[in-house]
Amino acid sequence: MSMRSILAVIAVFLFCLCAVLPETSADEVRSNAAEAAFLFRFPSYTVWPMGVWETDDDPMLICMLGEDPFDEDLERILEKSCCKQRPASVTHIEWPSNLDQCNVLFISSSEAPHLVEILDQTRSLPVLTVGNAPGFAEAGIMINMLKVDDVTSFVINDEVSRRSGLKMSARLYSIAHQVIRDTRH
Repeated sequence: MSMRSILAVIAVFLFCLCAVLPETSADEVRSNAAEAAFLFRFPSYTVWPMGVWETDDDPMLICMLGEDPFDEDLERILEKSCCKQRPASVTHIEWPSNLDQCNVLFISSSEAPHLVEILDQTRSLPVLTVGNAPGFAEAGIMINMLKVDDVTSFVINDEVSRRSGLKMSARLYSIAHQVIRDTRH
């Protein structure tokens, strides 16, 4: 799929999503909606190791750690869809918390002071870590969302995702703004 086709699909998705969002400024809706849509779609391009879920009915648990920048956008998306062909739910957690219950962990910029400890706890777990603060990918978050020319994009930390046992699709890598490869020499 070409980059133009991917961007067209994202634009149509965001247009449809805006119809169900609360009334806010257009820029805020686009920003929150785009990041919520990305957070919802990242698991579709990720493969977890066998044994993470006991049954096909076990939900994909998306944990929100810290301030939730999405308001209720993510919950609205999940009401209408499933995640990787399984039910999904969003839960808000506080640090310190047992993070091994999460399949996806969104780490808010408000948790930057605890980031090293949080990443130490998730390092060997099959938990997809996602953030949206400058420098989070370089610090060890697997996927960090960012703005590039007023468009939401993301950086993938390939080294961290591989160590966790998660495998991300080549399609996800192809649309990433940047991929951080193994930095050890």
